[in-house]
Amino acid sequence: MVTPPDDTCIMNGVTRKTILDMKDWIERTFDLKVVERQISIQEMINSSKEGRLFEAFGGATHTHLLPFNRIVYKDTTMFLEQGEVCKRLCAEINDVMRSNAVNNNWITPME
Repeated sequence: MVTPPDDTCIMNGVTRKTILDMKDWIERTFDLKVVERQISIQEMINSSKEGRLFEAFGGATHTHLLPFNRIVYKDTTMFLEQGEVCKRLCAEINDVMRSNAVNNNWITPME
């Protein structure tokens, strides 16, 4: 799982920060390595051709994670399905927002 670094070209919002905070859970749950680094469209095209691009999604502070069903660049179209990572991440973030998550470190009860 790759996300570009916060270099002012990508918005470093709450959803992105939350996903990065969930790095250990993501790596355990999906057996994926989570990294912040540059990723080019050519790398995505090559990964798609090699069968290594399974899903892609975006998110914003004001919305849920949104899976991409295709990515188009010049004469190349990559078709994607909403995979398990996006579905489970969205569910986990919703549980956090509703205080239903196990080991929720983001919400502190007030008395």
